[in-house]
Amino acid sequence: MQGELISIIIPVYNSEETVGRCIDSVLKQTYNNIEIILIDDGSVDRSKIICKEYQNKNKNIKLFSQKNLGVASARNAGLKLSNGKYIGFIDSDDIIKPDFLECLYDVNADISIGSCVDIWENGIEAKKSEVYKVGVYKKQDINFQKLYQTGLLGTCWGKLFKKELLKGVKFNENFEVCEDTIFVNQCYAKAKTVKLVKEIGYYYQIGNSKSLNNKGYTIELLNIHEKANKICIDYLSEDNSLDKQDLEFRRMNFLEYYANYFYFILFISKDSLVERKRFLKYLYKQEYYQEFQIKINEILSKESEKYKKIILLKKPLLELILADIQKVLRYIRKKYK
Repeated sequence: MQGELISIIIPVYNSEETVGRCIDSVLKQTYNNIEIILIDDGSVDRSKIICKEYQNKNKNIKLFSQKNLGVASARNAGLKLSNGKYIGFIDSDDIIKPDFLECLYDVNADISIGSCVDIWENGIEAKKSEVYKVGVYKKQDINFQKLYQTGLLGTCWGKLFKKELLKGVKFNENFEVCEDTIFVNQCYAKAKTVKLVKEIGYYYQIGNSKSLNNKGYTIELLNIHEKANKICIDYLSEDNSLDKQDLEFRRMNFLEYYANYFYFILFISKDSLVERKRFLKYLYKQEYYQEFQIKINEILSKESEKYKKIILLKKPLLELILADIQKVLRYIRKKYK
C-alpha cells in the first residue's frame, strides 16, 4: 500500500538482542512509504553497530546517536528528524505485524489506535489490550472511559499520529516513566477524530528489568504517577468532548493505583516490619490521602475480593499485625481445607 510518508521512531538503548527483529518487522510492512528513524541513546553494547548495518543496507533508515539522555529525549530527537506526515513509535524490543501500519493509516484520523498484546521474553502471551469498538469517529462519539479502561491511552506505541497534531507537543524529559502517557493524553485532548483498530498488530515485550516501572512499589514511582496524573488531567480538561465525570474517572485511576500500594505493603511485601511501617506512614502523609478517604468506598468496591482485606486505621503497626494475622489464617485454612 502506498500513501503519505510515515515516520517510525525507534529509541534504542542496549538492545543488541532485540533491535534487529524490531527493525525487520518494520521493513516487512505492507505499507511501503516509510522512513525509519533510529535514535541510539548512548548504548554501550552492539546496538549502534547493528543499527549502522541496517542503515547501510536500507536507504529509508536514518541513524542518530546521542549520549544517554533517556527515552523521552530520544523520541523528541526522532520527532525533530522526521519528515513524515504521520508519526509512529516502536520500542526496540517490540515487533509489529506486517499489515499493522496499513491497518492504522487513515487520512481521516488525527490519531489511530491499534490493539496490542503483551508477551513475556519467552514468547508466552500475558494479556491483550483491545479497542472496544472499530472505525473512525469524531471524538465526541467515543466513550472516553471505555477507551481508557483498555490501557491503550497510556502508551505512545501502537498508534499513528498526524504530524500536524504534534505541533507544540513533545515528550516531557523530566519524567523517567509516564512520559508517553502524558504525551498521548495531550495528543488525545487536541485530536478531533480517532480511528480504533481491532486487529492486534503490536507485540509489546514485558519483563524489562531496567525499567523503573518494573522496580515494584516505590515511593519514587508513586510520586511520579501522581504528578503525571495531574498533568494529564490538566490537558484533558481542555478537551470539550470530555465532561466532569470523565475527568473524575481519570483521577480515580490514580487513586486506585494508590490503593494498590496499601494492599502491597500489607499483604505482599516481604520487607521487614520496620520498613513496611515506615512505608505505610509515608502513604498516610500524602495530601491526596484525604481525597482517597472520600472515594474509598467506591474504590474498594471495584476489587472487593482484593481490597476488602485492607484495614485503614492510620495506625500502621496495628494494621500490619492484623494483616499478618489474616495471612496466617488464610494459610491455615488452605492447608487444612
